[in-house]
Amino acid sequence: MKEKIKAEAAKLGIDCCGIANEGDKSIIVCLFPYYIEGIKGNISRYAMVPDYHIVCKKYLLKLSENLNIKDCEVYADVSPYDERKLAFNAGLGIIGKNRLLINEKYGSYVFIGLIVLNSIKLESDLPIKKECLNCGRCIKNCPGKSLLENDFIKEKCLSDITQRKGELTIAEKNLIIKTGVVWGCDVCSQACPMNKNILETPILDFKINIISSLYLKDFEGLSNKDFLEKYHDRAFTWRGKKVLVRNCGVLEGCLPEDEL
Repeated sequence: MKEKIKAEAAKLGIDCCGIANEGDKSIIVCLFPYYIEGIKGNISRYAMVPDYHIVCKKYLLKLSENLNIKDCEVYADVSPYDERKLAFNAGLGIIGKNRLLINEKYGSYVFIGLIVLNSIKLESDLPIKKECLNCGRCIKNCPGKSLLENDFIKEKCLSDITQRKGELTIAEKNLIIKTGVVWGCDVCSQACPMNKNILETPILDFKINIISSLYLKDFEGLSNKDFLEKYHDRAFTWRGKKVLVRNCGVLEGCLPEDEL
């Protein structure tokens, strides 16, 4: 059954698939790479591609259908499970100092999807015998100094700051200006030597309709409803237009100089 699952996953372009157990549940764990060489912009790579919640769930539902698995639960990002731990247990990568799963082929630029089997019990795969290089580059290069040796301060994370509602502090605004990013943050992944020479995504859905940057002009004349319709298939849409307009305004210098 395990071989059949992985073979069917591979047919869909999912070449990183494993089995992990959590309690009395067997779980199919799939990785969805999204790295594309040569693309740069002012938003995090994960948000440049079509919404991974939609894309990953589509593939997971297709996989469960092809396997004729009916008694299951499908999760793409939002789940009651520790996805990174399950992916590690399924032999799909290691956990880096940056708290991200790092896959041998695709680095840390991967989404994790789960198919929880309610009535099928499978033997778990084993973790790979590799570890984080412990070079500390992700910690050293973190813009907000949110990464510590054995801790993570969410409030200082640039990705969290760019998604936060309300007024930002001068220091937080300066982080946006310094990094040139209006949504998310890839610095810890960019700094990681384990992300060198990784492969591009084989998933077609992540190779089309790329939005690499956002500017104030993109939101001109858009009502909230228009914004949701225009970017309905994007992972950055959930927070609403106002936060993105604020961040673009900071980056494009549309705020008073004394605030910057």
